[in-house]
Amino acid sequence: VPTAFLLIIYVKTVSQSD
Repeated sequence: VPTAFLLIIYVKTVSQSD
């Protein structure tokens, strides 16, 4: 799994956590 993909999921998770 590309690291970029994991980064996107991480950012999306943080955004939803807001």
